[in-house]
Amino acid sequence: MASYPRNHLLLTVEGDAWAQQEIWQFGLHFDSAVLPANTAAIDAAIAAWFTASNASEYVRYIGFKAAIIAPDGKYPPSHVPLVFTRTQPLSGSSTNGQLVPQASLAVTLTTALARGRGHAGRIYPPPMAYTIQSNGQILDTTNAIPPKWVTFLNALITAVGARLVIASQAAGTFTPVTGIRLGKVVDTQRKRRNHLPESYVTAAIVNPPSAS
Repeated sequence: MASYPRNHLLLTVEGDAWAQQEIWQFGLHFDSAVLPANTAAIDAAIAAWFTASNASEYVRYIGFKAAIIAPDGKYPPSHVPLVFTRTQPLSGSSTNGQLVPQASLAVTLTTALARGRGHAGRIYPPPMAYTIQSNGQILDTTNAIPPKWVTFLNALITAVGARLVIASQAAGTFTPVTGIRLGKVVDTQRKRRNHLPESYVTAAIVNPPSAS
């Protein structure tokens, strides 16, 4: 049976969007078998990244969850995850009306491995402010966006006090993260738009009767 090599920490960043009708989250794995003690530093790192990345004004960061994951992929017996909920949710500041719930920039976590199981991971942040060029690609991805992610992830590594890793249950490995890779085309995360109430507008078509 496939399993992780040992217990490790899963940190899940959580938020909601569009008048709390939708939720978003992404998880990061750390090579640690204990819950983090410095919740204030973790929250500060997430909040700084959320603010610097110009999240949509309709999106909020509300907290995070830290949980120990056993080799079988479940919580250890009697384990109680650490749930941190902000007293005041942090709202995004971007007023870019083109942002939609299911739009997300895919962020790939890279390692020293070129291929194979556990060589990379992927996370999807909530809608952020992007400038889309005429070719459909994001403007200035290389110079503007990656440094914010490097700062964020380095701050989390320091706050948690453990290595950020790609945890592969199938391969039974933890592989240290060595960098990030960002595409220049906005991706789609469909499950982030599955609770918004739909509304329809109808219009009549004047069509002549059949000649037959």
